[in-house]
Amino acid sequence: MKKLRILALLVLFISLPLMVGCSGSEDIHEIRDQFFARQVEEILLNLDRFEGRTIQMEGLFMSWHDVFDTGGVYYFVIRFLSDCCGGGGTIGFELDMGNLTIPSDETWVQITGVLEVQDTWSESNPVLIVTAVQEFEEHGEVIIFS
Repeated sequence: MKKLRILALLVLFISLPLMVGCSGSEDIHEIRDQFFARQVEEILLNLDRFEGRTIQMEGLFMSWHDVFDTGGVYYFVIRFLSDCCGGGGTIGFELDMGNLTIPSDETWVQITGVLEVQDTWSESNPVLIVTAVQEFEEHGEVIIFS
């Protein structure tokens, strides 16, 4: 049994770079469907390692109008989380769209952007400074399991 645990840990550590993974280019950190929640969590837990890196991911484009504080509009790329007990939430990143065309809410998009840590919402708020947006007709996995 002990050998099986050691083997399982060895496989996990060998496959971890694939789960956290990069695309074919070392310059772009691609968040893949299969490991979406794990990869986003890895970035959120290690902002110092990922700040300044280009990240590419797919998800739902959403906007939020802040009617309370700033009156501004905030943009996000998200997916919905579900767990074994029916709970969940959302996971993804805030987006700085710059002068790019803003997609409609609930459009499935591929976002490419550079991760920047800002202090807009909290002391360490991760924001993707978007460099490219691609819209798709077909949705990927909108609901993922944590």
